[in-house]
Amino acid sequence: MVDHRPELYTEVKLFENSRERERFDNNAEVYSIVKTIQTLEKSYSKDFIKPAQYTPACSRLLSQYKVAFRLVQHEFKDFNTFATRYRLGDCQAAIDRITEDRPITIKDDHGNQQKLIVDITSLFLTLDDNIQLEITNVDQLMPNLKSLVISLSRLSMLPENYEGKKRVTEWLNKLKLMSISDSLTSEDARQFSFDLQAAFDEFRDFIENK
Repeated sequence: MVDHRPELYTEVKLFENSRERERFDNNAEVYSIVKTIQTLEKSYSKDFIKPAQYTPACSRLLSQYKVAFRLVQHEFKDFNTFATRYRLGDCQAAIDRITEDRPITIKDDHGNQQKLIVDITSLFLTLDDNIQLEITNVDQLMPNLKSLVISLSRLSMLPENYEGKKRVTEWLNKLKLMSISDSLTSEDARQFSFDLQAAFDEFRDFIENK
């Protein structure tokens, strides 16, 4: 028997206005990143991917999570609150990665090269995310850019002809000449993003083929 009650055929809206839509999209972004980390962890545990592939992929996802979670932090005091709300109890591997803030391949040892590799990867991605989000203030870019240059200098395994270090060092020197209240022009921001990506691609190729 067909039920002809019209209320059963009413379209259910997930949001009523643009603000609610943005909130919904931001929450969905965090949720999807957590699920992706969980899938990556399961793939690594089953030897479907190698450590050289897993480590930078996990680092990138953790960096993306940090950026995405900042957009929902006003609603959720911490990640556990978000995980409870969206029933992410089946994503324990992802929760562990987010809690520890490092890939499982990296020991909590400030002296090993693997941790430097993860730190460098995270700094590259954070800086690129800043540019994509139009965060171009000198005082916001300088700390991470300085940390990136220092970390690259400490990674002794990098070859002398690694051009990426030269690129980011030039940008650090350029920002040092600017006032902390200044921002990159749109043209400089595009060039900075291009140089960051080129430096990161070269860095990643070296690490994966080492």
